[in-house]
Amino acid sequence: NHSISLIIENLLYGDRLVVWEQNYVIQADWKFSQVTINVTRSATTLQFFGVSDKGKKGIIALDQVNIMPNSCTNGTIPDCTIVCDADKCIKPEQMCDFVKDCSQGQDENLCGYNCTFEVEDEHYCTWTSVATDGELSWMLFQGQESNNTYGPPIDHTKQTGAGHYMAVSPKTLNHRDFSSPIFMSPYLHNSAAECRMYFWYMAYETTEEQSSNDVGILKISYTVSDIT
Repeated sequence: NHSISLIIENLLYGDRLVVWEQNYVIQADWKFSQVTINVTRSATTLQFFGVSDKGKKGIIALDQVNIMPNSCTNGTIPDCTIVCDADKCIKPEQMCDFVKDCSQGQDENLCGYNCTFEVEDEHYCTWTSVATDGELSWMLFQGQESNNTYGPPIDHTKQTGAGHYMAVSPKTLNHRDFSSPIFMSPYLHNSAAECRMYFWYMAYETTEEQSSNDVGILKISYTVSDIT
């Protein structure tokens, strides 16, 4: 089988000691481990030693290696980001990875990119309006605002004038600008091969005489590894 071991080697005497070893197959999931290292001599190195299984395809990987003073305790295990299903501990790396670990999906619902733009949702909504050189920007509006001339009188979430939504608005009253304001989501890490995105939108232009559909373009784009 594939295996990975941690070895202490004393460079002065050539002594090598295996202090930790993992030799059973783990599915594609990160596992936490810790080991107390007793070093009494100087010139000592720590070596991770990986062995493949007779050329079979597989992965041996490491991440977030930390060396700290004192012996290991249960307190050194990473804290749970959330606890669901009574006692199921969800670690940071399990959050927002498009894998539903909680029966109700709590680990995939608190990711910052699912937004209703209501006050109670504000803490979990981390979309941002990106500053541009133009005079237009994305701003938060409420349908019942008396000075709201850039959005509908009701939102879609609550279907009332008390609901909130984002709309493109000029920064100044006298604007002659054709810039493209950007409304950007938080970083989606560990994204799935396919993701479904759905939303409600409204696009119209109102003049004193009539309404028209010549309001511009609402476009969605995404960037992966700096490639748009």
